[in-house]
Amino acid sequence: MKHEMNLYKEPFFRIKSGKKIIEVRLNDLKRQKISIGDKIEFSLLEGTEKISVKVIGLSKFDSFEHLYSSFDYKMFGHPDGTTLSNQISGVRKDYSEDKEKEFGALGIHIRLL
Repeated sequence: MKHEMNLYKEPFFRIKSGKKIIEVRLNDLKRQKISIGDKIEFSLLEGTEKISVKVIGLSKFDSFEHLYSSFDYKMFGHPDGTTLSNQISGVRKDYSEDKEKEFGALGIHIRLL
């Protein structure tokens, strides 16, 4: 199955460069349809560029804190010195605590195609 998602510039280019191998999303109804072996086409929000990845793993957690705590920050493409607090404040720009409690967090392990 193929899925389509949008990304801001910074995470888009982290994936494109191979630095980001886990994409973090809310485990909402749309993301619950993702399976290992599926393809995701990411579209750059501020442009027309697209990249495709293959889903090679899925990690489901009750919170973003547990998700981020379970993997090295570099797997998310974050720069040196990134703290758990930085990661949580970054994800809060897109997902509220209420939505997190309702759906949980999803780590989508990806490989560039």
